[in-house]
Amino acid sequence: MHRLFLIGAALAAVLLIGVQVTVAQDPTATTEMAETVESPIPENIRQSLLAGGVNLQFGFYDTDNYEPESFDEELPLIAEAGARHVRLPISMDILERDQTGRLRSDRFADVKRFVELAQSYGLLTIIDVHNTGLRECDGCPWTENYMWGVDVPSVRERHTSLMVALVTELYRSGLDRDWFVVQPANEPIFSSNPGDWYAYQAELLGEMRQECPDCVFFAMAHDWQSIQATVDNLNPPLDDPLLIYDVHFYEPLALTHCAFPGQENTCLGLEYPGTFTSWRGEEYWDKAKIEETFQPLVNWRDQYGVMVHFSEVGTADLLAEDVRAHYLGDVVSTLREDGFGYSIFEWHRNFGVKGFPDVLAAVFPN
Repeated sequence: MHRLFLIGAALAAVLLIGVQVTVAQDPTATTEMAETVESPIPENIRQSLLAGGVNLQFGFYDTDNYEPESFDEELPLIAEAGARHVRLPISMDILERDQTGRLRSDRFADVKRFVELAQSYGLLTIIDVHNTGLRECDGCPWTENYMWGVDVPSVRERHTSLMVALVTELYRSGLDRDWFVVQPANEPIFSSNPGDWYAYQAELLGEMRQECPDCVFFAMAHDWQSIQATVDNLNPPLDDPLLIYDVHFYEPLALTHCAFPGQENTCLGLEYPGTFTSWRGEEYWDKAKIEETFQPLVNWRDQYGVMVHFSEVGTADLLAEDVRAHYLGDVVSTLREDGFGYSIFEWHRNFGVKGFPDVLAAVFPN
């Protein structure tokens, strides 16, 4: 039933919305060898994502310190810096009423107010339900497995119920649906059972689509939303033309995560371009390496005619500013050349770009 509904929605969306994008004729061709086709992604959403944006931590995320107005004064500064969107990570238990899968009306009102305020500054909002609010064990770090528990039937039912309730209210709210995107999950790992993630995601998005026929949603691969997992497992993508495929990129981790809460600061003396050790061994990272790493995703995007967004790219703010600016400048210029949207992680916390003028110039060059 979901598949039939999605096919119908796809046909209706293509007929109703005529936005121009470019997709290469040959899956191995570059974006310069492209032809014009129709896309149903609203133009304001496309352009807002392609122009770049930032992540905002932790006002809607920390259940012990819920501060929904903490970003109000940041929004005009973000717009002034050149961003066109913000990604708003929200913990599932912020939105959920007492682990029932029901949406809290007061918290939805806070989200709606934020989206409207961001729009007043020309900023689109990615409404990112960032985790389940659960941890794998007592004392486990919250960064280890954001979607932990979704493979447990009771948690999956709650998550589905909450996401359906959220998009139902968004559809009814009167918000302009050209000014928000809904992301129902973040960095699903599922290393031992990836098929479970893709089956659940298809079911979840199908149910969400029934309640909001013209909302734009993010879909994603398992394994931290990596490039390789995306091209290997979303073949073909889901039958829904109003999906944007979300990817995360932090390579090389030895550079980007040289300082992180709870770990040793190893940023001092790091240089870019440079050689870094990862699970693949030693590699030399420069702009050519970044371009090479992105190329399979360019080919996949062009083959299927979908839109791709990178909702997390960034570095620790303790890395020297000139090194950060050089690295992020190479990442962002490659994303722009390839036609990918991007959200810098993050605005003003431990990966922040606020207050670093060279970094801001690199990530928002217009």
